[in-house]
Amino acid sequence: MEKITLSGMPEPMLQPLYARAKESQTHGAIHDDTAVRLVQQLNYNFDFSSKNAAMHIEPGPDGGLVILDDTTIYDMAIKILEEQKEK
Repeated sequence: MEKITLSGMPEPMLQPLYARAKESQTHGAIHDDTAVRLVQQLNYNFDFSSKNAAMHIEPGPDGGLVILDDTTIYDMAIKILEEQKEK
């Protein structure tokens, strides 16, 4: 497979693409085969992106996506919900 090199695109714009591809390879909220294919074809080092363990994706309103770079509040909300279930 020939690698594609992009030019003139700010690096932060690649983060949502990588996040969609990463989420699609798990049992995540989305399944975007095109994002997976594009990430595989890009001549770009996504090492920094893959270390961002705090990135979380949820379905957003009207079919969009919500990407959280810092999941502190999300993690706290999940913990509260789990505690409520146990009561």
